[in-house]
Amino acid sequence: MVILRGIPEIVWALLLVRAVGLGSLPAVLAIGLAYGGMLAKVYAEILESQTPGLASALYLQGASRWQCLLYGLWPQALPELLSYSVYRWECAIRASAVMGFVGAGGVGQLLDTSLKMLNGGEVSTLLLVFLLLVSLSEGVSQLSRLALGRVATTRMLPLMGLLAVAASVLWLWPGWRDSGFDSSAIVRFARDFFPPASDMLADIAHGVVETLAMSGLGSVLAFMAGAVLAMPAAAGLVGLQSGSSRLLL
Repeated sequence: MVILRGIPEIVWALLLVRAVGLGSLPAVLAIGLAYGGMLAKVYAEILESQTPGLASALYLQGASRWQCLLYGLWPQALPELLSYSVYRWECAIRASAVMGFVGAGGVGQLLDTSLKMLNGGEVSTLLLVFLLLVSLSEGVSQLSRLALGRVATTRMLPLMGLLAVAASVLWLWPGWRDSGFDSSAIVRFARDFFPPASDMLADIAHGVVETLAMSGLGSVLAFMAGAVLAMPAAAGLVGLQSGSSRLLL
């Protein structure tokens, strides 16, 4: 999990573009690899944080570990798992913009072209599209949480997810079919990474300190902004204050 999420998705995309060519397939694979490590880590922590009483009772009654997971922990953790999964999908929408800058298709590639042409009107239009897509994911998140409160709609969620996956594959399949996957290109590209360079330790040390400083200060600013904006945007508060805070988020 550390290896998957420790390598940025942009690096995965650069590696995979060498194998499968330009288009959406390297972006799908890069986001899947990087976010797979992130989701696995958070899923494990969510499951570990659940009250173990029901799972322990099932285990003492002779249930297997898988049964304890499915019937003791999974129902409790499902709202959190679903909420974080939708949030990661929202992050993937934004990540797809970055994927476009390395030729992986999507609206991000249009944004890259518009930026290179210094066409401000097109850039603002595409940014508005991304804002609308993020708003769409926010709506999906809220509807999913509401659906979990009803048995009938809860059972429909997996079916709706499968339909969305099938529709996405059908839409992207023509480009994937013609991409010409070449696994040997990945091997040749990965071979260039070895052996690691040993003549840049001073630059690496400076870069590590700078990276930690940037991420630390950025996280402090994020914490301050999040603490201020989360309170008026929290569920249960209604009115102009909550709506404007969520719009800003």
